[in-house]
Amino acid sequence: MHVIVRTEIEQALVAGEMEVEEVPEVWGDKYESYLGIRPNTDREGPLQDPHWSGSIPGFINYTLGHHVLAAQVIDSAKADLNVSDLIRNGDFGPIREWMTEHIHQHGQRYKTQDLVRRATGKEITADHFIDYLDNKYRNLYHC
Repeated sequence: MHVIVRTEIEQALVAGEMEVEEVPEVWGDKYESYLGIRPNTDREGPLQDPHWSGSIPGFINYTLGHHVLAAQVIDSAKADLNVSDLIRNGDFGPIREWMTEHIHQHGQRYKTQDLVRRATGKEITADHFIDYLDNKYRNLYHC
């Protein structure tokens, strides 16, 4: 729920639909609406998120970054596995095993850049995500 609230608030901020000063109240309203709870302090609300209080780039970039990383990782898994057939058949075990071997077993041992390089053999690049989007929308719109 944290990610959803964070993303909704950032989208409203970027769109100019709210001011920064409104974030704590809107955060509390959203938590109350979605979860039936309201943070007692800003620390329990929006400041629980180190991305804001630590001046790290926003969640919109954060979620987009996850898509970029996911596309690169899945392309590497596809080099070892027939991912499409496995998913189509509901056989997620080999994918989970691949992810465990290449990603999950390391926990937070490596920084993201190092983990991606170890798992995929490449530096982080948006090329895989761009290819995914290009293929998806070319097929969708027949262009």
